[in-house]
Amino acid sequence: MASNPRDYVNALRRLPRELLILHLEAYQSYLFNLALSERIGKGLPVNSVLPGDIAVLLDEHGLPTRHIIHVTESLVDRVNELIRIGRAAPAGHLIGWSTKILPGPQGDIELSVLKREGIEPSAFRLKSIPELSIRGGYRSLFIRPVIKEVNPQNNDLILTFRLPRGNYATVFLRELLKSSNPELDFA
Repeated sequence: MASNPRDYVNALRRLPRELLILHLEAYQSYLFNLALSERIGKGLPVNSVLPGDIAVLLDEHGLPTRHIIHVTESLVDRVNELIRIGRAAPAGHLIGWSTKILPGPQGDIELSVLKREGIEPSAFRLKSIPELSIRGGYRSLFIRPVIKEVNPQNNDLILTFRLPRGNYATVFLRELLKSSNPELDFA
């Protein structure tokens, strides 16, 4: 950059690809979290779907598959039943260049977030550095951890669990510990 201060593309190409992808995926997650916070702030459910929402089917272990359902009025009850039995979860977009946002509660929120951020999905296709282009995807709006073991020992609790890729144990534990559910009062 010292010899050519406006050559951003070559400056970026000198950085490790994994580092650059990490930053782009962090921004995707940031956009997802903004949309999720707005959905919660509007009092919309995160553990059931509304017409216009999207849902991701879950495998037998409760982990997301690549199968997506665009929820119509006629599918709401059926998809909510799949959610209830742990075979589906409401989802939001991880914005990328191929993202197609449909009208509906979640889509309207996502469009609002993109407008406030001043970004379009097409911005994730980087023509000058195509290897950094991000297609986009989906993430569940809420997760059910797979509890492997609960082992109370004296005043301690050993909890063994598994979370889907992209979810953080620290966030799960924070939510668990602030729960007002008496069944989760370990003291």
